[in-house]
Amino acid sequence: MPDRSDLTLPCLACGKPLTSALPGACINQPSGATTFTTTGHYGSTVFDPMDGSRLDVNVCDDCLTARRDRVLHIAHDGTLQPWGVD
Repeated sequence: MPDRSDLTLPCLACGKPLTSALPGACINQPSGATTFTTTGHYGSTVFDPMDGSRLDVNVCDDCLTARRDRVLHIAHDGTLQPWGVD
């Protein structure tokens, strides 16, 4: 495995390689992408360890924008909000 401080995962959706927004400073802080983290999900048959571990995945800005109709934007109060990516 590469030095953890330089580890940046590719886009989960398209596979595009991503570079670090903070080279050498932290693990998986992509430039031009968003990192999504999960500690599992009750309905998953693949990942729900209940031990505090997590999965991180990156989605590049191009894929997130192109597939914005597949995204739920939920406000802090729990209401669904329009996500106006332009």
